[in-house]
Amino acid sequence: AVYPTFRGVCFASIGDAALRPLFGYQGMTTLRMDLLPNGHLRWWGKEIAFYTDLVTGQPLDVWTNPYTGERCEVMHFLNNRQLIELTDRMPTISFPDDPKAAAGGPQGAANRKDPGAFVLPWFRQDDMLQMTLEHMLRYRNPLDPGVWRKESTGQFINPAEHYMFFGSVGELEDRSRHSAHFTGGFMRVAPWFPWMMMGQVPGVLTIRAYMWKRTFGLDNVPAGIRDHVAQRYPEFLKVPTEWSTTPNPSSWEMFRESRQPAR
Repeated sequence: AVYPTFRGVCFASIGDAALRPLFGYQGMTTLRMDLLPNGHLRWWGKEIAFYTDLVTGQPLDVWTNPYTGERCEVMHFLNNRQLIELTDRMPTISFPDDPKAAAGGPQGAANRKDPGAFVLPWFRQDDMLQMTLEHMLRYRNPLDPGVWRKESTGQFINPAEHYMFFGSVGELEDRSRHSAHFTGGFMRVAPWFPWMMMGQVPGVLTIRAYMWKRTFGLDNVPAGIRDHVAQRYPEFLKVPTEWSTTPNPSSWEMFRESRQPAR
């Protein structure tokens, strides 16, 4: 397995106010890729992210909302089954409630002869390759605002995620290598998290983070993040062992299953 890592900050604004930092964002992915006889790739992964104190970097169990003064029980991001089979077709995300929300594929794919082909949008500059992947979504909120009055931001949610990758041409073209180093960035623009208890207050939550894989072992993960995972969720240091085609629940669905509406 390899252990890509990320670290950043969550910002927010209401109306035309300037963005303000709310909490940190730190985590890691545990990932293994298997090449199948038919040429497909199976992606076995788990991903975990902590929302952290801006000063100490420690995971927050309770966060004081600066807009409302309310003390909120934090729900960290836990994806314990990230299973994807990659074929010669670009994977997509679709939502039965809103077919137009289907997302997948790189920017500019629609201009290709076969826009659905699995062709990554690498841009070469000298000995460096760059790539951007983006998902702009809109789908029905699993949290009915009539029931989850303080947790739901409305009938639909519209998160957007933007990933940037930078790698070495030589490493990526070297077929004797099992993995290549990369650095990159991640940005997410979305409504409030349910646990923030912001209801339908109009606002936006923005995450900005660095990503990297500078080594191929757990030493790629800073000790602070690695220790948080080992102490709280040690199962996230191991890849899944059973394959499943069952969709993994979203953070909003997990919130609905594990919490009760605020009173």
